[in-house]
Amino acid sequence: MSKSMTLQKWFENSLKENIIKYDYSVYENVEVIGKGGFGIVYSANFNGKRSH
Repeated sequence: MSKSMTLQKWFENSLKENIIKYDYSVYENVEVIGKGGFGIVYSANFNGKRSH
């Protein structure tokens, strides 16, 4: 199995099992830069806070 397929499988499994979680409070200046049939695209600045 190629490296890209391995990464793709890992990512798909992570999403299914809710392993990947985002703390959206670490972003500021969030703005919509595009909308379409597949979703909404945002632009934001990472403010560097860690919430561990």
